[in-house]
Amino acid sequence: MKQTYLLFLLFLIVLSSCKNNSQRELEWALGLAGENRDELEKVLEHYSKAEEDSSKYKAACFLITKIMPYETYMDTPNYRKMKVLGEQIKDLIRDYGQTIDKDSLTRRNQLVTEMIKEYENKNGKIIDANALMRKDVETLSSTFLIENIEYAFKAWDLPWARTYNFQEFCEYILPYRSGKQRPEPWRKFFFEELTSFREGLKGETDPVEVCNKLNTFLTKRKFMWSQALDHAPQFLSGPFMYECKVHGNCESMSNLVVEAMRSIGISVTEIIYNKYGHVSQSHQTNAVLASDRNWKLFDPLTESPAGESAPGASATKIYRRRLIKREDLNNAALQKLRLFGWDDITSEVTKAYDIPVRLTSPISSSKEIVYLCIFNRNHRNAWEPIDWTLVKNDSVTFKDIGGKGVVYLAMIEDSNGGLISVSNPFILHEDGRQTYIVPQKERDTMRLLRKYHPKNDFLGQTIGGVFQASNDKEFRDKVDLYQIQDTLRLINHEISIKMPTKYQYIRYLFPKESPGNIAKIEIKGGGGERLSGKIMTDKKNVETPSMKNAFDGDPLSFVYTGYQEDGQWLGLDLGEQKEIKSIVFCPRTDKNDIWPGCIYELLYWDGQWISLGRKQAFDDYHITYNEVPEGALFWLRNHTEGREERIFTYENQKQVWW
Repeated sequence: MKQTYLLFLLFLIVLSSCKNNSQRELEWALGLAGENRDELEKVLEHYSKAEEDSSKYKAACFLITKIMPYETYMDTPNYRKMKVLGEQIKDLIRDYGQTIDKDSLTRRNQLVTEMIKEYENKNGKIIDANALMRKDVETLSSTFLIENIEYAFKAWDLPWARTYNFQEFCEYILPYRSGKQRPEPWRKFFFEELTSFREGLKGETDPVEVCNKLNTFLTKRKFMWSQALDHAPQFLSGPFMYECKVHGNCESMSNLVVEAMRSIGISVTEIIYNKYGHVSQSHQTNAVLASDRNWKLFDPLTESPAGESAPGASATKIYRRRLIKREDLNNAALQKLRLFGWDDITSEVTKAYDIPVRLTSPISSSKEIVYLCIFNRNHRNAWEPIDWTLVKNDSVTFKDIGGKGVVYLAMIEDSNGGLISVSNPFILHEDGRQTYIVPQKERDTMRLLRKYHPKNDFLGQTIGGVFQASNDKEFRDKVDLYQIQDTLRLINHEISIKMPTKYQYIRYLFPKESPGNIAKIEIKGGGGERLSGKIMTDKKNVETPSMKNAFDGDPLSFVYTGYQEDGQWLGLDLGEQKEIKSIVFCPRTDKNDIWPGCIYELLYWDGQWISLGRKQAFDDYHITYNEVPEGALFWLRNHTEGREERIFTYENQKQVWW
């Protein structure tokens, strides 16, 4: 009896302590709100009136204490103008909203691009350099939060959502935001918009199946990627993307899916592949919480079932979003990596290795943070940290590293916040082996063709393309002047016409089922002069604006029709019959080959980047360096133009990209 009493007393003490801690945490969060405190207290008062709202009161406390203090967004001074722009875009494309044929998709994207260009000409870039950071806790209104809570509980009451407990509901259904865009009211919109979809799910109780069906439903709306919106996630709310059937980068796609899924009670979160070791870029996707409490990854706006998403071999670290914890903010390594609120799940979803690193010099302190870095030419010193660890027994081991075929480097922070190396670069192989890259005394001659690895999605896309000429506008008596037979380097190619003949019409017939992907067409006359004329296409008019790109002389602009169809072509009406001596053409290019007129610099790594000098490239599209150390890691820079550059080794007289 005495033991029972003591246990009960202990329970009351613990319960009282929890209540006191919760109250202190709530008071802390309200204190952060400043002048916005009244708005948050209105929410608490709204849900403290009735006993039946106790769960909603707890949900309100959860938002105020666990989410709002840690979330921020960028607020542009042009926000109201951007909202007007959004409404204008919706009005403009309304006629194209119900059809999904290729012409409608192309025209819709064209309209969006034109509207945004017009806006930016008047108001400056959508990505506003003058944007200010705002804190959710200081800005969100009681009206916004109450509507979010009400519709979140409506969603939690759906059959497939009942599998989730209150904590899971709070973490993965209740949150009012996805990503870092400005918070917008989306719950009511999606809950009502998806009414017919929900009604078609009678008898369904598995949240994963509902997730798959909703992802398929969204995919069939034929969202179109908009280049103009690709880097403006703060502009892209879920309702806007849904209504306009457009999206930007992978982050915007993920955000859209999170909002739609959570609006009908599916517990989802974000997954980030941080970073891909061959491109130094991250990718964002999603995961759904199954009824067995396991997470299943899925790709947004695809019909692939949850559980079938794969990160790829070069994804170095993989994280799943969770709540940010206060202790995270005091972690210097997380600050360096900017990874607050993410759980490392690399070993759960891909083959990962623990990597011991061979140090080039001892590290004095056991408290020293050591970073595992990958190459990123945009980062300070061109190395970016992707993981961290502490020295243990004078050795360094990084846990659960996933990127295979990736070059890594161990570094520590210097007194100025920069990074200095404590190892040689090394390659992590598919089987977990490590190969260190160390410059040798022997010297070599290098013939370099590119500064960035070839993009395989461009290579080969002109094979089968044919240049044809005719004196008949309908090309009934066409003559084949040249057919592209091989995979080409992404540079200018000039072909001579063996028996020059006079023609009025000349065209390029795309390879079968090609979306275009040609950057330049130049027709030269008998004296080598550039011939001009009126642009012609298979549609009899220039309906696709990118058709003009083939004749503007800029290799970085290109023809992309947006769809694949046999028989597509574009050409020139020269106005009269003219002698055609040669044709200059360039496939769609990234201009990362060696280009005439550009100034290049070759560097190699030996504890730091060491320059082997600058050289100007000439018309033979390559550059040569002599007396280059064998076995080193190299970086070729273009000081004239461009941003894409990658590291490489030189093996068997060829560049090997990493």
